[in-house]
Amino acid sequence: MFRRSLAVVGATVLGAWLALTIVCVYLVFVKEQSMVYYENGLLENLQAVLLVVSCLIFFLTALMNERNDKLILLACALLCYGFFLREVDVERLDVHAFLVLIGSGMGRNLILLLATILILVVAIRNFAHYWQESMAYLRSPVALLFLLSAVTLFTGAYFEDANALPHHEFFEEGLELLAYVLILLASLAARKLVREPAQVALQTAEQTDLSQNDGRI
Repeated sequence: MFRRSLAVVGATVLGAWLALTIVCVYLVFVKEQSMVYYENGLLENLQAVLLVVSCLIFFLTALMNERNDKLILLACALLCYGFFLREVDVERLDVHAFLVLIGSGMGRNLILLLATILILVVAIRNFAHYWQESMAYLRSPVALLFLLSAVTLFTGAYFEDANALPHHEFFEEGLELLAYVLILLASLAARKLVREPAQVALQTAEQTDLSQNDGRI
């Protein structure tokens, strides 16, 4: 049930991405609307939105009382936050100076570094627990989606300097958007992971009861 519902959500989200990509291809290669992939253009703004949503899903899922993987979820949220700051030039926005301080340059790097160190310290103090949780994640759709996202990002980086290719920045930004769509799916998969063990336990209990009843008969 878990994998089926995730597949439906994934197909819907990827379908929306495909439809948007087709529209963008038409705008860029037919209408010559290069602003689609410019800095702070449509694609970059959508990337930022996807990263914010993914970050919030990971973070809010970590706040759920029944989660045993809180630290992993927080690490994923931090990763999304880091990607968001990579895509958004905070220093160019009309925001408070404090937000510029913590969202760009040395301030940004320091906050990301301190947060990463804190997560690592907590993980080391609870090494056995988070080792088991990490191994469980590696066997889950979350890890597969993150892996596909990483491959997509590396592929997109190839087009950054492919100046001989017309509109090469479009391919870069389009693949980055796909990568962040995959991260969004990973956040949704992580949110649903908590349900699967409960369902398995319920099915096991039901099978046990049925076996006991058959034995009595």
